[in-house]
Amino acid sequence: MGVKETVVSEPSQHNLPLQSTSLIGRDQELVELARALDETRLLTLTGPGGVGKTRLALAVAERSCGSRADGTWFVELAPLADAALVAQTRASVVSVPLAPGAGPVSAHP
Repeated sequence: MGVKETVVSEPSQHNLPLQSTSLIGRDQELVELARALDETRLLTLTGPGGVGKTRLALAVAERSCGSRADGTWFVELAPLADAALVAQTRASVVSVPLAPGAGPVSAHP
């Protein structure tokens, strides 16, 4: 009787919301953003409201989940009314405590 090996893979670290629909017609943007994401740790998409920036960002993030050692994290900034809350919001999403008055640079070397 042989010994059965069980391979347990670690689940991807992410907080990405599930998408109920597929992304259509953005293949070129997905390629360009994936390439840009290989060269940086933080990528910002800008443009007018309603053009699909968030949906596109989530699609890129979903595709890169398994290839990032520290995971792929979505930080929702739209509800923030005060820019001073960005560092705290980001830190809380990735579970890094910020000391009072500390910015993201001191929390993430």
